[in-house]
Amino acid sequence: MKSFESWQFAFEPVTKLIGNLLMLQDNGRGKPAIICEALYNDTPLWSLHYKWWFYMLFPLVIHLKTPSMRVNGNVSIWDLYWPLAYALIASLPLLALAYSFYLKNEPLSIHSHPLIEAHHLLSTVALVLLAFAWRKVGWVGFAALIGMFSSLAPISFSLYVIHYNSIVHASYFSLIEMPFLEWIL
Repeated sequence: MKSFESWQFAFEPVTKLIGNLLMLQDNGRGKPAIICEALYNDTPLWSLHYKWWFYMLFPLVIHLKTPSMRVNGNVSIWDLYWPLAYALIASLPLLALAYSFYLKNEPLSIHSHPLIEAHHLLSTVALVLLAFAWRKVGWVGFAALIGMFSSLAPISFSLYVIHYNSIVHASYFSLIEMPFLEWIL
């Protein structure tokens, strides 16, 4: 990132600014066919567009539910059947593509295409099913495990975005002159 390395302001292309304003940014590392990368390659911002579009589509999903479902607010596993089925079905071609990479001895990493997308889809299915199972047992241990972070929840994404570049591009630990310790910190 030019502005952090040289301590000079660097302008981004107008197309990248427009893409970010339209919430079309994504993390370009290891993924083909993204529309644009996040401004100044600020890695945490890639997820902002997912959140934005989720919040924009949520009212539509609520509107499409039956009136009785909207009133009582209950969500059953059957309400999630099609989204979960989609995630599972969408993972199959990605896993097949990963297998073809493996057969051709091409490099594969869980952090790059196509495994990263399959990982995200399958992790989503597992976490949703885990949440339903946890709800079934009455959210045992929820307050002790997660409740303590509730005071940070309103500012958590801001903390993530702000601290990321100060940690990743940190050179202030170089005074220690111990590379391993710098890496850990």
